Amino acid sequence: MLMLYKNFRSSLPIMVDLKNEALRERHWRQIIQETHIDIDLTNNILTLENIFQMNLHQYHDIIQSILQTAIKELQIEKNLHDIQQQWDTMRFQIHKHYRHTLGTNIQQERGFIITGVDDILQTLEDSILLLNTILTSRFVGIYLTQVEQWIGILSLISDVIKLWTIVQQKWMYLENIFIGSNLQYGEDAKRFDTTDKLYRKIMFETSRNSLIKDACIHPGRYDELKSILNLIEKIQKNLNEYLNTKRQLFSRFYFLSDDELLSIIGSLNPNHIQEYLQKMFDNISSLNFIHYDQLLISKEKQQQQQQQQQNELIELSKMQIKSLNSLNSSNSKKQIQS
Repeated sequence: MLMLYKNFRSSLPIMVDLKNEALRERHWRQIIQETHIDIDLTNNILTLENIFQMNLHQYHDIIQSILQTAIKELQIEKNLHDIQQQWDTMRFQIHKHYRHTLGTNIQQERGFIITGVDDILQTLEDSILLLNTILTSRFVGIYLTQVEQWIGILSLISDVIKLWTIVQQKWMYLENIFIGSNLQYGEDAKRFDTTDKLYRKIMFETSRNSLIKDACIHPGRYDELKSILNLIEKIQKNLNEYLNTKRQLFSRFYFLSDDELLSIIGSLNPNHIQEYLQKMFDNISSLNFIHYDQLLISKEKQQQQQQQQQNELIELSKMQIKSLNSLNSSNSKKQIQS
């Protein structure tokens, strides 16, 4: 009787362990295999009598080892579930993009843009770091394929978003140069038109389905963005050659980088040059711009003043001539009388 009591006490912790949610069917099969205990897995009921008959107290170490493995695997399973849940539902922040026309209140709608990319990249980095940690775990076992797949998916998403960000920045940058510009860029204008249509098409599709995973692993998405970037870089190369001609005309532009000079030329706001003045001139910190209408008025007033001054000079000259003639006439009369 005492022996039965001791066996019962020894079995109590094992009974608690066997109720752990981490134990799956594969773990029960492993317990059966290593302990040679006959357990009917088709029946989900395990009675106290069954447990006593198994003499589980004899296999405490084996069951503990399997249980610890099951707990670690459950943690991996939960982490993978959280990652899947997160990236199956996370969306881009999509906003309409407007281009403001200088001197008017008109805003031209130019499609959509992505914002909040930094937070997405940080979340990506955290997820990939967690997956790499799981990958080094000796408990990764049956989840190895799933972990490797998610590392591949998230790495692709990261590459696409980084490329996407570069393309969007350069597209918006060139947009100010080519859209509504009076300058003639020839073939580069056609290249930008192609680039503009391709990028806006991608953004339109993304606005309809803003799920990050769907947008980034879309077949051919990386190659599409890469081809757009190649076109943009070719345009920028030609623009840089164009800038060299501007520098030759105005040597102060040599103090500015290519991006700064392109920014000045591409901006429709003349005040945009203000931040670069001190780079070009030591003693000039800012300029005051006069509105074109005010300039016309100033010129008109100046012309009126000049005309008035000329009229006054003419009148003065006439008076001087008249006075001189009168004086000469008086002198002539005096001489005759003498």
